[in-house]
Amino acid sequence: MKRIGLGVFESARAANSNKFALAHPESRHHEYTDLAFWVEMAQLLDDAAFDFLFFADGYGYPIDARGDVLPAAVEGGSFSGLESMTLIPALAHVTQRLGLVFTSPTGLDHPVHTARRLASLDHLTRGRLGWNVVTGSSQDAIALLFGHEQMRAHDDRYARAREYLEMTLELWEGSWDDDGVLADRTRGVYADPGKIHRIDRAGEFYRTSGYLTVEPSPQRTPVIFQAGTSEVGKDFAARYAECVFVKSESLERTAESVADIRERAARYGREPGDIAMFCSASIIAGPDRDEALSWRKSIVDLQTDEGAASQFRALAGIDLMALDPALPLTQRGDDLGEMNQSDVRKYLPRAGERAMTVREILDDLKGAKLGDWTITGDGGDVVDAMEEIVAATDIDGFMLQPSLDIAELRRFVTFVLPVMQSRGHRPEAPSAARTFRAGLSGGDRLKPTHPGASYRRLTAPA
Repeated sequence: MKRIGLGVFESARAANSNKFALAHPESRHHEYTDLAFWVEMAQLLDDAAFDFLFFADGYGYPIDARGDVLPAAVEGGSFSGLESMTLIPALAHVTQRLGLVFTSPTGLDHPVHTARRLASLDHLTRGRLGWNVVTGSSQDAIALLFGHEQMRAHDDRYARAREYLEMTLELWEGSWDDDGVLADRTRGVYADPGKIHRIDRAGEFYRTSGYLTVEPSPQRTPVIFQAGTSEVGKDFAARYAECVFVKSESLERTAESVADIRERAARYGREPGDIAMFCSASIIAGPDRDEALSWRKSIVDLQTDEGAASQFRALAGIDLMALDPALPLTQRGDDLGEMNQSDVRKYLPRAGERAMTVREILDDLKGAKLGDWTITGDGGDVVDAMEEIVAATDIDGFMLQPSLDIAELRRFVTFVLPVMQSRGHRPEAPSAARTFRAGLSGGDRLKPTHPGASYRRLTAPA
């Protein structure tokens, strides 16, 4: 049986994924500023042998045409939030195996900042760090927040991201030889100066000349995540990503995206199977189907048009409340924004298909579709559906997108995980401690076919 990867999609805010559940009696996400809340979640996932905990994050927020924050975002708890990177060392300290992934944009600082921070975190997590590389979300808000007159064009952001990532890869992989650290206490010599190398790189957007002062971490390069499924986003993922968060649409469209990224990876000289593909899923399980459906309804009933519209505004830059609800998104003509094109593409029809109206999009966002794939039932029902999706799309796993945080995850661990284990999709017991990359692909370091490997001065086993 195929192994099915498991991650959890979270955000360090009062509302995860912009789902408004504060009034639900099982909700605890308002505790997001309490480290104990995240420790409890991380330890639950670690004990259940989940592959990773993924934090979505960003500086942006949904705004109106004047640049004012949308009230629904503030009221629902999707406005305020912590810098998720600050949680990583504490969660690593209380877990043994769990991969810890955080989101950080390119373009807001210099690649040297990112290279130093992430190398430090990979040390402190004992090699369990992942980096979700984004070019920016809610970019119109970010542009105003950081003093720019307007956001950069979508493809321009990716051009900058490529240069940004290449520089960080060279700093991580090329600054130190593998045997540069001696830690020779007898001679009092910590490192060999001849095995530390100056990086001189000048590009169109960034330049550096100097040394990375953090010695090689267990993975050197954190596991690279990417989530773009626009044309330029898929190309970026095929070139650099090790895990791709594929936008779930229909089974057919998702399968096409997966195949497309794998084919592009092969054209870049990579092994297509070296990229793990994940889709998000809202999975609510219970002791039986009726109880699970009732629990889901208790969440769906809390969602509103205004909340759903603010969610879409944050992701795609389009204010659904300002549009005619009886017409599709194409009522805007060619003006479909420069932000998250994946979220727009999901609601655009292909030839021969009927376009969803704005009313239907709002219902989809706030209703039964609490996640890209929505699965409800007892453990057997859920695993049956997961197997069907995996077989039809060739994805490698799911990122659970809980609306009700720990309570919802405990349901999955109680009712679904044992069925997955009995069918050979998940291990019966947690593995020994290892790096995040080793858990995904068997080796601590980037694969030799990854572009980052070209910067190595002394090759280590992959």
